[in-house]
Amino acid sequence: MAESFPTRSLLKRIQTPQAFELSMLKKAYQLAIKEGKTNFTDDASILNHYQLADVLLVQGDEWNIKITTAIDLLLAEQILLKRNK
Repeated sequence: MAESFPTRSLLKRIQTPQAFELSMLKKAYQLAIKEGKTNFTDDASILNHYQLADVLLVQGDEWNIKITTAIDLLLAEQILLKRNK
């Protein structure tokens, strides 16, 4: 059973990809390994924790989907067909 529920108005949906300098990412992950920390959810959370970069949010687009499977490719094709009508 859940111990608590977050306030929905404080939540944000985040799209990938995230973009960061490779040198900062390497440093953050090296620090996390050295300290035995494994509770990070993504690159932004680890960089934010070690204050190695300012993590900024920019407006996204739900139609800008990530293609990782054949189903994603079919969905992308349908999106393009709809936009080109």
